[in-house]
Amino acid sequence: MQETIIKEKCIYLDIDGVLNSDKTLARTPNRYIGISSDKVKLLKEIVKATDACIVLSSSWRLMEEYDEDKKYLYKQLRYKDLKIVDQTKKLSMNRGLEISKHLEEHPEIKSFVILDDEFALQFKECGLSKHYIQTDYTTGLTKDDVMKAIKILNDEFDNVNYKDNSNEEHFGREL
Repeated sequence: MQETIIKEKCIYLDIDGVLNSDKTLARTPNRYIGISSDKVKLLKEIVKATDACIVLSSSWRLMEEYDEDKKYLYKQLRYKDLKIVDQTKKLSMNRGLEISKHLEEHPEIKSFVILDDEFALQFKECGLSKHYIQTDYTTGLTKDDVMKAIKILNDEFDNVNYKDNSNEEHFGREL
């Protein structure tokens, strides 16, 4: 991962359920669900409209840099001139706490959005709900999600329709 300067606007990015869905046909080198190019294109729309940087908060961050699947991820993003500038640290099983810690370590971040298909309750408990867009694992990132993310990153919270899924389970997948 090439590090660059963290910008004032930041996207905390999960991969599974955001840049892919249960309908994704692409596969990683290790045969897991791959990345959908149409979802990367939607992510590019957010970056282009807001000049936000991307921080990996997904369990994919736990892969070694030389892992073929992680290289595959970087390559898929590079196709759309996107790159991950940082990743959250593995501190606990609470993604909300990990993002909170990253924000604490980077006071230059003034505006952020979290794109994730899980952990609604964790984000709510950490006071991050208004920055959280819960994608759906059956569809991944959608055009509606893109419009909400742009509004959040531009501090237009009054214009965002939130859904409260903090009582939902996280599909029981291992993290």
